Amino acid sequence: MNILIISVQSDYTTNKVLQWFNYYQIPFKRINTDSTEDIIYELSKLNFNEFSGYWYRRGHLVNHINYDVYNYETQEYLKENNQKILEYLEYKMMKKKNLNSFFNRDLNKLIVLEIAKELELLIPDFHLLDNTKSVKTLDYIYKTINGDGNIFDYKNKSVFNVLTQEHTENVDYEFSLTLFQKKIEKKYEVRVFYMDENFYSMAILSQKNQATRIDSRAIGEQDKTRMVPYSLPETIERKLTNLMKNIGINSGVIDIIVTPSNEYIFLEVNPVGHFGLISYNCNYHLEKKIAKFYSYE
Repeated sequence: MNILIISVQSDYTTNKVLQWFNYYQIPFKRINTDSTEDIIYELSKLNFNEFSGYWYRRGHLVNHINYDVYNYETQEYLKENNQKILEYLEYKMMKKKNLNSFFNRDLNKLIVLEIAKELELLIPDFHLLDNTKSVKTLDYIYKTINGDGNIFDYKNKSVFNVLTQEHTENVDYEFSLTLFQKKIEKKYEVRVFYMDENFYSMAILSQKNQATRIDSRAIGEQDKTRMVPYSLPETIERKLTNLMKNIGINSGVIDIIVTPSNEYIFLEVNPVGHFGLISYNCNYHLEKKIAKFYSYE
């Protein structure tokens, strides 16, 4: 029976995984949301009985609504109708062997931090602020709450995109409510790919490079950073497993900071995060493992 895969045309990870699908002769149907004009209609035509598994990798499953054509009432009807159909479709598919879901692709970072704290994972002290003047000290970093990395700048009345930034004295912004976290001194970072209660961890030795000291994802700098296989303590893995179960996902990329005193500070989890670097640098062959997850062996 087929595996249903939802992705986008350019996703490198999907392409690599499907090479292993072909190798193991696992039948699949891939739908790219960015090459399908009416994704709701495309999904509604599926015969769910033909599928034994479901992998939501990436892509927007809500049809674009032409605001120039439809009035407000019609727009709201279409949005609600599409939402209900999608909920039903995923309800059916999530009963099969699955990784990820459209509806859990963009977790609420604030709620996840609170749940992590309840499960006795260490998290950074954080505040929700709408300007940098509210920060009395300079040992804070700020990051977006939403998944697309955007902040609304009230002064310029525009949206801008940021990675994790360090608050500095000469920067003065007023913006939409944003997550300010206490800056944690790093010994190194740990990035983890979690799948079906298995951990594949990688230490990122990013502290020696000024460009990656705050955020190891700095553009053009990753190839200068040493990344090596890593084993998390069992106690941390148990807490992270409980976290993933509590937020209802069975796969994702987890970011952790290890401090100079060897404390493990949980930062966030991204259900559809990139894990290619973890796979490549640590020889974990994660793309192969995903294929094996769906195989009949």
